[in-house]
Amino acid sequence: MWAGSGAQAGAPISASLRPAASHWDPGSELLLEILAPDGSRLASQFWSGNAPAPESLDATSKVPAWHLLRLTATRLPPPGQMPFELTVTYTASQTLE
Repeated sequence: MWAGSGAQAGAPISASLRPAASHWDPGSELLLEILAPDGSRLASQFWSGNAPAPESLDATSKVPAWHLLRLTATRLPPPGQMPFELTVTYTASQTLE
């Protein structure tokens, strides 16, 4: 159970994906998505193992609720050799629900 509240309506949501790709295969692929509470995609970003780290992924919340970040990957390197960092920033309501 979550305490608090999700992103405020009209507030920006920013996600920054930083893969440490030194051990990644050039065929590795990541798809980062920001989804609204109804499952619709607000923004998406694709990255492959031979590309520079992506810029931040930005979206705007349409409703005051929790949003989902989904990271899908293919052709990953072995466990322990695929580090990445994902940072998410958003503005929440000042009211706890």
